[in-house]
Amino acid sequence: EYAHSYATFDITFDCSAERFLKTGEIQQTFTSSGNITNSTSFDSRPQLIITGSGSFSIGDISVTIASHSFSSIVLDSEIEDAYSGSNNCNGLVTLTNHTYPTLAPGSNTITIGSGISKIVVTPRWYLI
Repeated sequence: EYAHSYATFDITFDCSAERFLKTGEIQQTFTSSGNITNSTSFDSRPQLIITGSGSFSIGDISVTIASHSFSSIVLDSEIEDAYSGSNNCNGLVTLTNHTYPTLAPGSNTITIGSGISKIVVTPRWYLI
């Protein structure tokens, strides 16, 4: 009975227009404080693999990881999630202003505090 019914409607697509760079897939490992340079004009939303518990900062965003038994925790700024394998780790992470770290254009300082032994950064550089 409804096979012959129709309606008119508008569909709005909300999509990102980023073109990710291959150089943004290259992981950079930090075992002590250092700098990472974003040579694009856009803030990137990195993936961070953190070994240990304690605190670190990227720019003005501080992150604290509570004590845990995982070998590492992934902090993904793109999807705003923290996990280890299939385990939800959001409850272990405290972020300044609930803001996930980004890598601004230019030099970004990564400061590793006590308890964090390694941070592996996949920067995810992109262009529009």
